[in-house]
Amino acid sequence: MKKHLFYGASGIHPRHLVTWYIFETDLDLNTAERNGLMSELDALTRSELVRHGYPRKAVPAIHVTFTSEEDVQKKTGGNYFLYFK
Repeated sequence: MKKHLFYGASGIHPRHLVTWYIFETDLDLNTAERNGLMSELDALTRSELVRHGYPRKAVPAIHVTFTSEEDVQKKTGGNYFLYFK
């Protein structure tokens, strides 16, 4: 995995949190899906939020999402703002 980031209007309501995990290549992304890493990261993200006091009721509604740096470059020339819009 290359990096991760998060954003959202969680100040309005905690359910508006979005977490992105960004893999280096599309192949890395596909491999992570096939070997269960994406599911594991999703579950771990949610459990860590709860463990650190994030509102339990909001955790099932948050978005844990995955992409690749390759896709960001291909679709928006590396402009994360446009990609995640």
